[in-house]
Amino acid sequence: MQLLLSGIGGCSTIDILDILKKQRQEVKDIEIKVTATRYEGEVPSLFKTIHMEYVIHGTAEESKVKRAIDLSLDKYCSVAKILEKTAEISYSFEVKP
Repeated sequence: MQLLLSGIGGCSTIDILDILKKQRQEVKDIEIKVTATRYEGEVPSLFKTIHMEYVIHGTAEESKVKRAIDLSLDKYCSVAKILEKTAEISYSFEVKP
């Protein structure tokens, strides 16, 4: 199950970096922390919620970062598309120079 969380984190990060690069946004580094809860007392115990916290290091515009994350999670990241069938996926982000 932890590998699934790593998978959604890696998949979305690659999408976000690609999108921001195409928009000519400067990104020096990106950090992501993925946390989740699972349904209790069920077998199999699937994810109930997944929250991703992104920290973008660089001078990227916040509106473009938000759009890149939205595009990744809603359209491009196949791992997110699989997991959204059973889990509520949310995110937060911060841009640091």
